[in-house]
Amino acid sequence: MDTPSPFLLERRHARALLVAEDPLVREGFTARLLGTIAGEADTTEDLGVALTRCDANVVLWDLGPGGAEEGEITAFAGACAVPVVALAPPGTSLGNDLIGAGVAGVLSRDCTTAALESALSTVLHGLCVVDRALLAEPAAAIADSDAGVSILGIAAGSTDNLTAREHEVVALMAEGLSNKQIADRLGISAHTAKFHVNAVLSKLDATTRTEAVVRALQRGLVML
Repeated sequence: MDTPSPFLLERRHARALLVAEDPLVREGFTARLLGTIAGEADTTEDLGVALTRCDANVVLWDLGPGGAEEGEITAFAGACAVPVVALAPPGTSLGNDLIGAGVAGVLSRDCTTAALESALSTVLHGLCVVDRALLAEPAAAIADSDAGVSILGIAAGSTDNLTAREHEVVALMAEGLSNKQIADRLGISAHTAKFHVNAVLSKLDATTRTEAVVRALQRGLVML
């Protein structure tokens, strides 16, 4: 019998405090993330006060083009009572230091808006999103993390080899729909729906529907 997927995350809207030294950077990200940025702060402000002021449930921290030192990263992460998604300079390997300090998400500063929105939502569920290109030692980042989150996968940058139909299927899987329900929604046969679900699992290197949805979520392929 085809049973509904047990994976159905409560939809949570990210209200992000954007922290960046450069006011032009703050302006740019605020324009990109309309409806998501709840407030802004520069790097000299008291984070506790800034979080209270805008009632944010997540912090988006731009490290700037020069990155940040280990002590600065530890101090920043320790000052935040909500999950932190850090934007690191491309080509660096700051991911391990950031994850080790308790940061929940690490993306490149040049990531897509879709990936950024997905990451901000994902960390609200206790998951961790990391761009593999920013990790010096991916395995160590998982083993050494003390962030209190479940690192269920490593984001694979912008790589996406799903077909348009498979995008539709994984989005419906994220809603918790069964193969039959997916078939009804898309106007295809149950056999074809099962074929697409299996293709999604294979392409995302997942063994279960839950794992496939989590990986799609972390890669920005599914929006909560």
